[in-house]
Amino acid sequence: MRLLSAVAASVACTLARARPVLPVPEFQINLDVDPEERFKEVVEHFKPTLLDLVDSMASSSIVKGLYHKIAQHRGPENEELAAEIRGISKYSGVPLEDIQTAQLLYELQTVMVPVENITWPWGETTDTSGVQSGFGCTGVIARSADDSTVTHARNLDFSFAKWLANMTYNAVFSKGGKVLYTAQMIAAYQAVLTGMRRGDNGYTIEINTRFPSKQTGVHSLLQNLFVEKRTTSGWIKRKVLEEVNNFEDAVTAFSTHAYAAPEYNVISGNQKGVILARNPNDVYHTLTLGPNNNDYIVITNMDYWDHDIKEWLDPTSIHFGHSRRVGAQKLLNASSNINEDYLRKVMNDDEVVAKDTIFQAYMNVQKDTYKTELPNCEDCSGCRDDNKCLQKGEDCCGVRSHYTKDCGGFIGGGYRCGCLPDGACRAATFGRNSSKGDEDCCSFTSHFSTKCGALGMGARRCGPKPADEEELTIV
Repeated sequence: MRLLSAVAASVACTLARARPVLPVPEFQINLDVDPEERFKEVVEHFKPTLLDLVDSMASSSIVKGLYHKIAQHRGPENEELAAEIRGISKYSGVPLEDIQTAQLLYELQTVMVPVENITWPWGETTDTSGVQSGFGCTGVIARSADDSTVTHARNLDFSFAKWLANMTYNAVFSKGGKVLYTAQMIAAYQAVLTGMRRGDNGYTIEINTRFPSKQTGVHSLLQNLFVEKRTTSGWIKRKVLEEVNNFEDAVTAFSTHAYAAPEYNVISGNQKGVILARNPNDVYHTLTLGPNNNDYIVITNMDYWDHDIKEWLDPTSIHFGHSRRVGAQKLLNASSNINEDYLRKVMNDDEVVAKDTIFQAYMNVQKDTYKTELPNCEDCSGCRDDNKCLQKGEDCCGVRSHYTKDCGGFIGGGYRCGCLPDGACRAATFGRNSSKGDEDCCSFTSHFSTKCGALGMGARRCGPKPADEEELTIV
């Protein structure tokens, strides 16, 4: 079942790119304004794309039902965030529960590890054997040989890039007439994913996905979200950036705040840099930038020091069986000067960039620079719409696809984007004439039917078995 794929987005190029590099839209966010009104301009700007995303991903009654259950069992967020959520719902027309559930985007997408099923704290179980996560992100902190300053470069890789690349923006937060920080955000998701607090001893922050352990971590994460109701990671980042004005105290805050899920925090400063591999309650591992020119530290999404095999199974990498971290290190080791210009080449090289890299940043606290762009990623506008057959190396713009003989021939077959409505016949591949293929159906259920062809060749019909079936042709 791919329900969790529709709830979260994780947050993740043969270089036949689909569109040019674009500037990142910028909006002024005044924290002195009523929280319900703060993001009115943002929502109105991105409303068409937001509604298209909701219509594509949350149109089925089953997905909507899960959204509402998650919102119900999570309960309201703190009053400031809850007010922002109400405002987004008001100005976008998207149901309040959908916006509320979206705030758990980072935490929920980390459970796509894969696991066979998820048992929610309220007792319901969701089968996730068909989940395919689109995780990503690369962060590099490097000291240049030409001026010894420290540059922080980041790639943000996110599934559903067709929409999210067009919903990404920079928010300049101010209070009392003073600019406090700049943060990269995604419309309707009130979390900071990348940010910078300027000043002589300012700092930058990047969040990368770090996955919980399959055995105990997923259960702990769900308990943190729905029983302890811990504050979401992105909101913690916003409050630290708002209230903490120096590198040392920021590192302490990012090291000690209780999170709901594990994550990597990539933090740079004036002549400083550190990467924290966070558990929900503590720091598991730390990488610290050295004092020498051409030093660097790098992280993607895996504990490579523990030889995590998932590093080599990244579906967003351009090269199959490739580690983006190893690719980055190879390029970084080959240079005698890791300055901003070289970092830009590294982050856009097909050894490092992902199919769904939707945002890039190059930040330098000492130089007071925050440079960002929307790269011309393969999936940003090159994914396939519903009802289109997938070709090798392509992805669906939505979260669903189904097998059909019409996409590749009767023997081989292939996949078409979109799911099958109840009543449609689900084609079978070898060994799939069972409920194992029910992820092809929009309702995630099917039944045996002689109306759908010969036994063993596709005798499954989407939906529960009705009392009186009509004759259908096999899809």
